Amino acid sequence: MRPEILYPYFAALDSVAGIGKKTAALCEKLGCKVVFDLLAHMPTG
Repeated sequence: MRPEILYPYFAALDSVAGIGKKTAALCEKLGCKVVFDLLAHMPTG
């Protein structure tokens, strides 16, 4: 069981203000499904 303080990091991306369904779908193509995935994403290229 994870501590309650970490719950926002594992929330769906569209729960973040400014990220809608369209942006969340684009992020999922990068492999980012939750807020923590987006924070830990390292761009390549």
